[in-house]
Amino acid sequence: MALAATQPSYWRSSKADEYRELNLLGKGAYGVVYHVTHTPTMTEYALKKIVVGVNDDGVPQSVLREISSMMSLRRLRHRNITLLHDVFHTLENNGCDLHINMVVEKCDWDLYSFLKDIPRDMPDHQCRLIAKQIFEGVDFLHSNNIVHRDLKPQNILINRDQTVKIADFGLSRAYTTQSCLTTVVVTLWYRSPELLLQCSYNTAVDVWAVGCIMSELLNPRLPSDAIPVIAGCLTFATEQRLSAREALQMPFFNQ
Repeated sequence: MALAATQPSYWRSSKADEYRELNLLGKGAYGVVYHVTHTPTMTEYALKKIVVGVNDDGVPQSVLREISSMMSLRRLRHRNITLLHDVFHTLENNGCDLHINMVVEKCDWDLYSFLKDIPRDMPDHQCRLIAKQIFEGVDFLHSNNIVHRDLKPQNILINRDQTVKIADFGLSRAYTTQSCLTTVVVTLWYRSPELLLQCSYNTAVDVWAVGCIMSELLNPRLPSDAIPVIAGCLTFATEQRLSAREALQMPFFNQ
């Protein structure tokens, strides 16, 4: 595979020696994530290393889509969206493997791990703050015509100061109000009815997923004022489902 044929204009040449791997954070469908230090600045990041065989037809579209989405979001910036700091490539395994390296801000947990590690008597105000930030991040994406398409607790990151970050844009798509998407891509447990029925869908697919995530976050004690939010997110008909912005205007988030 010729690298030049698949390389986006914003990729830099290899900068691998600027990053020191500290430990493995996790593994995903396309590669691994490391906790790294950027040695010139001694700043800690997460480095997502995606392995692409050199004999393949090209870089997977989901990889290019994630880089493209995060590059565009970097120009806009939002406190609840992970920030892409750098992208570079390396050739390893005697030139047989192309590694695409995405350097992003490091967070302390993903929401899935956080909910396992933190006692379930988490204060009500803390649950509300986390849910609000997820909706704010989703509203930001939708206001910039991006549908995430794979929202789940593993893709929601959280820091010790309770700052929430939405991550993993490998399945995201640009969207216009006139367009409808048709590929089924969201993790099964968070799929909306229109995905399960293989119908066209739009930004409402993300709202359904957040409704599911919010239900998990508030389990087992569900405040009464959370019910209208969750019910509005989990409405069968997409045209009747809340938008992220409408959800943020509900009394639940005005406590």
